Amino acid sequence: MEQPIWIVLLGDVVDSRSIADRQGFQTQLEGACQVIAARHADDLMAGPVVLKGADEFGAVLTSYRPVYAVVSAFDVLLPRHARFAVARGAIDTGLASGRLERMDGPAFHEASTAMEELKETGLPFAMRGGDALVDRALTDLLCALLLSRRIGSRAEQRAIAAYIREGNQTRAGADLGVSQQAVSDALQRSGYALIHPLDRRIAGTLEHYARRMEGRE
Repeated sequence: MEQPIWIVLLGDVVDSRSIADRQGFQTQLEGACQVIAARHADDLMAGPVVLKGADEFGAVLTSYRPVYAVVSAFDVLLPRHARFAVARGAIDTGLASGRLERMDGPAFHEASTAMEELKETGLPFAMRGGDALVDRALTDLLCALLLSRRIGSRAEQRAIAAYIREGNQTRAGADLGVSQQAVSDALQRSGYALIHPLDRRIAGTLEHYARRMEGRE
């Protein structure tokens, strides 16, 4: 019987050893995982959960479709950033438990290999396990989008993250405790207004890729 195919997402907090209050950050990371798990419940089979202290976390997704949205949601950890490795494949251990920390298999091995390469290159994202050429193109695009959000002041970065997370400037302002106009000004100053159309289009691209890899196109 053919094994089902899953999408494994592994995350690693960049330069986590420099965090002074590791316990406090771990609590923050756990809280972020819980919020993201609730927000994307329909797209997740397991997680996201913290796998190693204040350093590593992971999730199992049902398709490529929500990858960018889930990755973007971790901007709540600012000023800390994370790197992300995504791989498509089988999970042959611990699947029935529903607990990510008990799972293993080819998808996890592929994601782990991609993560080690990210640590060497310093890039924020890698995708593996589907069409190699498309994976490379999507990897490059998501790296560019994620890195573009790290340019500018911390306030501008937070405004971008909140806007992506909440979906409009008013809710983003409420989340940050500032006005809608303050969010708008921050988005303009950062240059994100020029990047935003790509953010919106990547969701459609991932949807198309998900359908293709699932054999529905």
